[in-house]
Amino acid sequence: MIVSRLLAGALVAASLGVASASGGTSACKPTLSDGFGPWSQGASGAPPRRSVFGSGFTLSGKVLRVGDCKPVKGAVVEVWQETPGFGYVRRGRASVVTDSTGAFRVVGPVPLGDGRRPPHIHIRVTSGSFDEVAVTHSVAQGSRRASVTIVLVDSAL
Repeated sequence: MIVSRLLAGALVAASLGVASASGGTSACKPTLSDGFGPWSQGASGAPPRRSVFGSGFTLSGKVLRVGDCKPVKGAVVEVWQETPGFGYVRRGRASVVTDSTGAFRVVGPVPLGDGRRPPHIHIRVTSGSFDEVAVTHSVAQGSRRASVTIVLVDSAL
């Protein structure tokens, strides 16, 4: 009885794997844009192109495309953190471009909560024919690093 249940479970798992490999289901689910952040409040101007805008916290990650999980080279990843006492100002912004593996890395100050929300970083990703994604990434109190994966949808789809 236990063996037959294990075998049935293995067959179900194997069939799901085949569906994914054949394109029957999406291997990478799209990142849902929350559209929230300083960008929605009329921020103007491009952020400085820099990978370091402070010290103490490293945000790294990958940008992939929906479905086949292939890396998106050349995507612009913008980050924006609140600067204590000043709000969302230029010194809390940075942008980088993903490499050939879709990877990026930004070093900035340790994100702080504002009393209403936990520590967080606003992330916006843009790239050619892909839909823009803007998300708010919550950071564990006292954390010194985080890793995110952003999955983009081709706007032609």
